[in-house]
Amino acid sequence: MRRHLSVFLSLATLLVIVSGSVVTTEHRALGLPLTLHPLLGTGLGVLTFLLGIWCFLDTNPVLRSLGVLIALTTGVEAAPGMPLVHAFFAPVLFAALAVVATFRPLKPLPSGALASFRLSVLASPALILLQIGLGVLHRHERIGVMWHMGGAMLVAGFIVVLCALLLQSPSDSPVLRSSVVSLLAAVITQVILGVVVYVMRMLDAEIALPLIVAAGLHVATGAVTFAAAAILAVRFQRGLA
Repeated sequence: MRRHLSVFLSLATLLVIVSGSVVTTEHRALGLPLTLHPLLGTGLGVLTFLLGIWCFLDTNPVLRSLGVLIALTTGVEAAPGMPLVHAFFAPVLFAALAVVATFRPLKPLPSGALASFRLSVLASPALILLQIGLGVLHRHERIGVMWHMGGAMLVAGFIVVLCALLLQSPSDSPVLRSSVVSLLAAVITQVILGVVVYVMRMLDAEIALPLIVAAGLHVATGAVTFAAAAILAVRFQRGLA
């Protein structure tokens, strides 16, 4: 039951993130999300907070920590008049929900070679979140696009190299390999969408529907990338604990 609820809330939160991106960047071209975005956020807030309490009451310390994070982030998202904070913490909430949705018992991972990747794996969500922050600042016109693009290339390069090394490591864990492949696919997709959005803006397609779609997918895939990195980090840490 909890897993089904967290899957539903994860998908709904991703929809809220997409609608928020449209409101922020392309509201002149499409009026629907102006109404849809706050309605979705308000309707889902109560359910999300209750899920956080449910997780906190669990005996598993990881789920208890996720419950606290979900409840606190839901409270931050509900605060009015803070668009930058709202845009930054929405992917955090989505990632926490995604980790709960994919939470399962794990077999211990082989130590040794994999242990040397612990720091890099645990650092990857923080780096992606930093890049998300740069994207938020760029969408709200606080910084130029080069800051966002430069950070994207550095973070994407780091993640791609890390995933390649993990896939070559001596591990027979299908859960770990699927997590690495998911993260790698999300990063590559995100880079491609970022290039598409940049080229379309260079062509001055400010109110074209394809740009609205591409920009929304770019923001959504950023949240998915962060969630994939968080899932990998949690599974990696649990497997080596």
